[in-house]
Amino acid sequence: MAFEFKIENEEALLAGYSGETDEVIFVPERYEGYPVTAVGDHAFYQHKEIHRIHLPESIRQIQAYAFAECRFLEQMELPEGVTFIGDYAFYNCIRLKRINFPSTLDQMGYGSFKNDTELTDIHLFTAPGDENSVNTILDDTNHETTVTFHYPDGSCGKLIFTEFYLDEVPNIEARQFNHLTYGSGSMYRNCLGASGMDYRKYDELFSFATHMDELSTVCQMAVNRLLYPRELGQEAKDQYLDHLASLPDVPIYLMDTEQREALELLMQERVLDKDILEKALQYGQNHGKSEYVSLLIHYKNQWYPAVEKEYDL
Repeated sequence: MAFEFKIENEEALLAGYSGETDEVIFVPERYEGYPVTAVGDHAFYQHKEIHRIHLPESIRQIQAYAFAECRFLEQMELPEGVTFIGDYAFYNCIRLKRINFPSTLDQMGYGSFKNDTELTDIHLFTAPGDENSVNTILDDTNHETTVTFHYPDGSCGKLIFTEFYLDEVPNIEARQFNHLTYGSGSMYRNCLGASGMDYRKYDELFSFATHMDELSTVCQMAVNRLLYPRELGQEAKDQYLDHLASLPDVPIYLMDTEQREALELLMQERVLDKDILEKALQYGQNHGKSEYVSLLIHYKNQWYPAVEKEYDL
């Protein structure tokens, strides 16, 4: 592969790449015996043929515009040890869908992921109180994004930050524009502050989401909080369960999206009443969801067994 390197202080910086056809790139860990510790400014700028890049464990820095305009780049996993991402490093990577951030990340520059409209799956390995490093991304986006926080104790918090839109409506009489916000996303983004992620505040906003966001999004928000109950209080848990219990099509949604664990959780919590159960069973049988039908039948036999008729002799 056509890499260009610069040697500084006994470390190698990847300064450029001149390939034109490779869709998958493997950056070497060493160059002429020196560890490759940085991807330099504009190193892969506008390489639209690249779909995926593998970085070595030796990388510590990704400098400004390093992968900007790589419009077909789809997935990026940053190795443990990366501490710095420069300004606009992944600018306009419009097909980037998922990225992992290591716990070593200290600084993320302005607009690092600006215009990455498909980036909806973010994983951050972090300590409690340090979750706000993803603010740089969330501040640059208004589309729905799922962020999974991975903590040292093995627990996770999987949160949906909903979409929102801003609009300006002219007020003729006042000779000014009124600023309107659609969707709850701006409120949810405010749950990330200088002291980290405020899970309690996130849970308190759920009633707004039920009135402002898509039904499937709200359903998934509730499912995620129940499956990954980081700092989930009993009152918040009850509100999520009550909401799911009020939606007759939740089991169908979970079957269609292959979320068996979530369906099992609802069964464990006895959320499915008899009418919802019968509807889900019929749907599963009609659509070949045999794995889920077995679960539902077991639940039905446990909680709604058939009652044998008694006859007077």
